[in-house]
Amino acid sequence: MILWDSLRSPHASRLLLLFALLLQLPSVQAQLVVGSAPDVELRYLVDLPTAGTLRRGEAALDLQAGGRGTLLVKGSIGVSNRFSLGLSYGGTSLLGTGKPGLYPLPGVFATFRIFDESKTAPALLIGFDSQGRRGIVEGSRNYEIKSPGFYAVLSRNYAFYGTMSTHVGVNYSFEHYDGREQPNFFGGVEKSIGEFASCVVEYNAGLNNAWGAGNNGKGFLNVGLWINLGAGMAIGASARDLLESSPEGGERIIQLQYVFDPE
Repeated sequence: MILWDSLRSPHASRLLLLFALLLQLPSVQAQLVVGSAPDVELRYLVDLPTAGTLRRGEAALDLQAGGRGTLLVKGSIGVSNRFSLGLSYGGTSLLGTGKPGLYPLPGVFATFRIFDESKTAPALLIGFDSQGRRGIVEGSRNYEIKSPGFYAVLSRNYAFYGTMSTHVGVNYSFEHYDGREQPNFFGGVEKSIGEFASCVVEYNAGLNNAWGAGNNGKGFLNVGLWINLGAGMAIGASARDLLESSPEGGERIIQLQYVFDPE
């Protein structure tokens, strides 16, 4: 219902019209991030990681704006074709009204791809990410949606009316404020829409979260749409927590990613 109500709003109609116009832009001179023939690898769906990584010398800037004026900025660089690292920082009420509240610490993340995808096996990537999502739990330094911590993810691409990729992973977060310390599982799918866009669906079981599956909620289901802007840029519109497991309920977010080679 959250996503349907959003699509019926006047603002969403204008965004969809803009997206439709963007789909008509020519692909020449454009480095594509999503779609059926991307030039760079998609590193995450909405919140959850894939086995995609930056190539040596590439850099990325990622922005995410959501409910309660939340803004998150991430910067990363490809140290080699397999190893990337970066920092992130943000807070709540940084947009709109209200007193800004910065996150307690910057997020630190690093990834290493152990195996590239082959004809018989998926790509395997391991990583660490200390950046959680949404606001900070009152009386703690922890996030409403816990940071992934250490994780491993498998990704596989298929030719299916364009391209489709599947991603499954496991993670262990170091945020134990609610007494839940068990490993967690997640997964997602990306499906191209022509050369210029992709739709994504991801599910975070939240087994290590008080509002996750098997606890007080049903896990966290997110859906989104990414559209190429060219020159290594893509814009995304997503609906987070469609199952409304979090006490704050679902929210709509806007994302931007920019991948470039400084050289």
